[in-house]
Amino acid sequence: MIHHRLSHQHKYRFIFLFIVVLASIGLIFYFFLTTFTIKTVTIIGSTKNLTGLDKIGGENIFFMDTDGLTKQLLKSNFLIKKINVKKIFPDNLQLTVNPRIGEVLLISSPSAYFLSDDGVVIGKADNNIFYQFPLIYYNNLHPNIGDTVGNDLQSLLELLAQLKNSNIIVQRIEIDPNLQEAHIVTSDDTLILLSLTKNYQNVATPLQIIMTRFRIEGKSVSTIDFRFDKPIVTLKNGEKSSP
Repeated sequence: MIHHRLSHQHKYRFIFLFIVVLASIGLIFYFFLTTFTIKTVTIIGSTKNLTGLDKIGGENIFFMDTDGLTKQLLKSNFLIKKINVKKIFPDNLQLTVNPRIGEVLLISSPSAYFLSDDGVVIGKADNNIFYQFPLIYYNNLHPNIGDTVGNDLQSLLELLAQLKNSNIIVQRIEIDPNLQEAHIVTSDDTLILLSLTKNYQNVATPLQIIMTRFRIEGKSVSTIDFRFDKPIVTLKNGEKSSP
């Protein structure tokens, strides 16, 4: 009889401990969910038209895939060039946003488009701001906002950045898709001729050397032609040279 009573006591104690353990696990789980659920999204930088943030709320910060979120936000926000996602425990997600900025105007009559330095069409422009940006003339090219331009234009944008770093300021570039040529006019009215069928990514350094040399010699350069194996320089007095 005593043995039977002890057996019941062990059974009740086991049930009680089991309930306590389950309750403890439930409390811990509840604490984990409520404490580490993302409640705040802090944005540093441009927030204009940033879409996709509605999918962040309610997620657990431990299980948040920051790489996946970054790719998703970049895909749905073409005006954003770079996003850095950082978890700040217990419940804050910090987004550092770097927007795309118009660096060049693409002119394709009758429209003008802002291009970012990586070739994304970020908007249309009006005639009042043409003088503020380098111009690229490319007829019969009418991209949609958010498109990325083709490889030929992307290569020219890279060249523009290189020339800028070499203190060579470009006013405009005229592209002839039929001849596959680009005519670049600098701020001192020097005309640079390029063939789009050749590798012209290494033009910036020799161009700077050529322009510096003739400037030191007190000569004014009219045209520098890179369409051939060796550049041909034409001075404003009509004299030709092959440096």
